[in-house]
Amino acid sequence: MLEETGICYEVDRLAVIHENFFTESDGLLAQKVCHEVAFYFLMRPSEGEDLLFKTGVTSFGAQEWVRWVPIADLGQYKHYPLFLKEYLESMPREVVHLLSDERKQKK
Repeated sequence: MLEETGICYEVDRLAVIHENFFTESDGLLAQKVCHEVAFYFLMRPSEGEDLLFKTGVTSFGAQEWVRWVPIADLGQYKHYPLFLKEYLESMPREVVHLLSDERKQKK
């Protein structure tokens, strides 16, 4: 997280194990089915970190920024993973295992 946001975080706990199946294209005709397993952690900023706004530059020289969005407003933005808003609104205490199949969403 430090590399991506410029902010030091401390891990609170593992929150979600997300398995996602999707189809990836090489830009021509070849497609392959992918299976991704991602681990999402609840984290908090280290003491003394300013979370209001951070900017930076990627390794490719592009400008990037971190902007904090209220959970209630998250649906107004394009965000991934797609389950994030619903999860954050309910915030179960136990680790959740979610399975997504984005292949079904493609037409």
